[in-house]
Formats: sequence, C-alpha cells, structure tokens
Amino acid sequence: MTLGYTLPQKWTNKLHLNTARIYVSASDLFCISNYPKGWDPEMGVSSYPITSTILVGLTLKL
Repeated sequence: MTLGYTLPQKWTNKLHLNTARIYVSASDLFCISNYPKGWDPEMGVSSYPITSTILVGLTLKL
C-alpha cells in the first residue's frame, strides 16, 4: 500500500521547486491465519518469519 501527497504549487513555488511529493509505502503489515504470530503461511520449514516494511520518502523536482 502506498499513500502520497503532492504539495500545492503555491507552496512549491516559494521553495523554487516544480513539484514536491511526500509518500509512505508499506508491505506485509499483517497476515490473517492460524499460524503463530510472525510466521507466513507461504514460507517453508527453513525460511525466516515474514517481515513488515515501511518506507517514507520525499520526491523533489527542480
């Protein structure tokens, strides 16, 4: 899932930018199953537990 917000042109003009975008992206936040907490039902016996990833970023165009 990714959520983003592009700053209004009025704000970016004051910063001498064409565009500015802030975003947050997340993957593997939860798993609905009867497996123990943290274990992915698709993993094998010798695999590591599922990990969640959250990424925060800023994109600037001059």
